[in-house]
Amino acid sequence: MTENKYDVAIIGGGISGLSALHFLKLKQPSLSVKLFEADSRLGGTIGTDNIDGFSLDWGPNGFLDREPITLQMVEQLGLTDSLERANDNVSHRFILRDNKLRSVPMSPPKFMTSSILPVSGRLRVMM
Repeated sequence: MTENKYDVAIIGGGISGLSALHFLKLKQPSLSVKLFEADSRLGGTIGTDNIDGFSLDWGPNGFLDREPITLQMVEQLGLTDSLERANDNVSHRFILRDNKLRSVPMSPPKFMTSSILPVSGRLRVMM
């Protein structure tokens, strides 16, 4: 039996694992790195379905496209042309939670009184 040895093992191919792999190989290209993912696809909870001309995103709460390091990673991966930004003219956005479509509040006061997150989640955001 052949034993595989790696300098680094990354457990999980979600956005955190993929980002760790990317930046680790960028900074230390000589390292032997192995990514382990139990699912049949990479990306973890991130995904997009395109149905009837609409993009339906599932997974994280958002993509930090105002953060320079996030956009730097997108550019380094050659995905800049694939980045789909939300339309600034769209004022009604929705999240499906507990099988109910909920309007995304677009201001802090509306967020704190909405049902988009349970009370415990809203309290965590305030902390």
